[in-house]
Amino acid sequence: ALDNVTSCTVSGSNGDSWTAVSSGSSGQTTSVINSTVIYTLSCSALVGVTPSTFSESVTVVPAPEYSEN
Repeated sequence: ALDNVTSCTVSGSNGDSWTAVSSGSSGQTTSVINSTVIYTLSCSALVGVTPSTFSESVTVVPAPEYSEN
C-alpha cells in the first residue's frame, strides 16, 4: 500500500489497467505478456503533500522461448 495518496492508477501499454491504493494481498494479474510492455503507476497525493502527483514506469521484457527440434 502507498501512504499519503488519494488514488493510484496502473496502466499498461497492452491495455491492462486498474485503480487502487493497494494491489491487495494477492497482487494484480496482468494479461498475457508476449512482447515488451510498459506499466506506469500514477498517483495523486493528499492535500498538502508535495509533489501533488507522481508517476513511475517499468518496462517488462518477456524472456524468449526456445525449443529444440
